[in-house]
Amino acid sequence: MPKRKLLAALLCLAVASLASEALAQEPAPVTGWSARSRVEVTGQQLGSRLDLSLRFEAGAAPAPYDALALYAEPRHQLLTALVRPSGGLRVEALARELLASGPLAFSRSEVSSVAQYLILPTSLGSGERAPRLVVVAYWNGRGQVVSGARINAAGFSFSTSFLQTAAGPESYMHCCGGTHCSRQCISCKSPFFFCDLIDCTIECLVD
Repeated sequence: MPKRKLLAALLCLAVASLASEALAQEPAPVTGWSARSRVEVTGQQLGSRLDLSLRFEAGAAPAPYDALALYAEPRHQLLTALVRPSGGLRVEALARELLASGPLAFSRSEVSSVAQYLILPTSLGSGERAPRLVVVAYWNGRGQVVSGARINAAGFSFSTSFLQTAAGPESYMHCCGGTHCSRQCISCKSPFFFCDLIDCTIECLVD
């Protein structure tokens, strides 16, 4: 084989070897993991004022949560939104989107471990007009409902622990209680549940 062709062949082999080594060193996609997280909401309606606390503790997921939002349905009123202070264009776009929804409270803080205490100028309603409080966690570029509690009393406390996976949240444990009801818990396949603080019961809901 001519010397020039031999050198070219050796060079091709060297490049192919380096490319194979680089591919071998690339990190594999993160799959097969899960992390249990927990959100807790406590509230007391006092006339047209709502005293509210929101706590969130995230498990050890491969990526941080970008934001947390609490809605009052069916009005789709954004009670509070928290967005982490950094995270690039995606997080900044999400912050603008949530601000455009007119939240009663808005802050930039780390979401993975947070406790927020608020006094909001709003009335949720109760009894037959019982609202649903929905917590949306934004993770890995998408919003996901992690807790949706229908409540029917002025004073309430509920929590949801869930398993965060790469595909989304699953395996929900809901708990709730109130002034006249002791705390009860139930395991559900859905993030939605009914916290009946009149008859002191709790049940899973489909949506």
